[in-house]
Amino acid sequence: MAKKELAKKEATKEIQVFVETESMGVADEVTSSDVQIPSLMLMQANAEIVKERSNDVQCGDFVNSIDNEVWGSIDEPLRLCVSGMFKTELITETKNNKWISTRPWEPSMENAEYKFQVDGVERKRQKVFNYICFRPLDVSEITSNDGGKQYVALPIVVKFKGASGKNAKKFNYLLDSYAKFKKPSFCMTFNLIAAEDKNEHGTFLVYNFNDMREAVKETQMAGLMLAQVSKKAMAKNEMDVIDTEEVTVEKSVNNIRNHAPGADGSPMPEQAPSNLY
Repeated sequence: MAKKELAKKEATKEIQVFVETESMGVADEVTSSDVQIPSLMLMQANAEIVKERSNDVQCGDFVNSIDNEVWGSIDEPLRLCVSGMFKTELITETKNNKWISTRPWEPSMENAEYKFQVDGVERKRQKVFNYICFRPLDVSEITSNDGGKQYVALPIVVKFKGASGKNAKKFNYLLDSYAKFKKPSFCMTFNLIAAEDKNEHGTFLVYNFNDMREAVKETQMAGLMLAQVSKKAMAKNEMDVIDTEEVTVEKSVNNIRNHAPGADGSPMPEQAPSNLY
C-alpha cells in the first residue's frame, strides 16, 4: 500500500473513546505549568513563515502558533466565542521592535510613558488585550462523573495590540455594555476579521471583531466552563500562552512566554447565566 493511501486510511480511523478508564496516558502527569495556550497569529507580508512559502501560509492568514494551521484569513473571517480576557504589558525597542519583556498589566502602567530610554536605547510600552477564545464548531459533549452532560472546547488566545488596540477598546465597550444586562461575552459569537491600516512605516493588517450573534446553548455552556477554568488559572498566575508578535514592516516573529495577571483580570461569572436557552 502506498504511503499516501496508508496515511489517508489512518486519518479516517475511528478513535475509541475510553469512558471507564481512570488513566489518560501522558495527560496523567501534565499540570498547568507544563502547557502553553496557543495564540492566533495574524500574518503580515514580511513574516518569515510567509516568505518561506513552505506551507502555503499567506499574508492575511490567521495561523495557530503551535502547529501553523491556518484557521481563517482576511478573506475568510473566523467565527469565535470569547470566554475571557487578560491584559499584559509588552516592551520592545522602538527602532527594531526587538522584544524586551512581557508581564502582567498593572493599573500603575496606565500613566507610564509610551516611549522611554534605557542606557540610551529608546523603548516603547504597549498594552496587550489577550482574548481567550474558542471555535464554536470545536465544542464537544462529554459525560460527567454524575452522568450529566458537559460541553467543552480548547482555548486559543487572540491578541490585540498596537494599532489593533483601538479596536479592542471598542469591542470591550460593547462587551461591558452587554454585561450590565447580565449577558456575558460567551453568550455570543463573533467574526474575527483583519483589515488594512497605515502609519508612517507603511501598510499593515490589524484584527477586529464584528458580526455578533447569539450563541446556541451548547456553545454558551462550553464558554462558561472555559471562563471558570481560565479565571482559576489567572488567579494562580498559571496561564501560559505563546505570545507571538504581529509582524509589521520592521518586525519578525518572536515566540515568548507570557504570564496572565491575577484576579484583577476582567470578571467572569461563577454560575451559569439565566439567559441560557
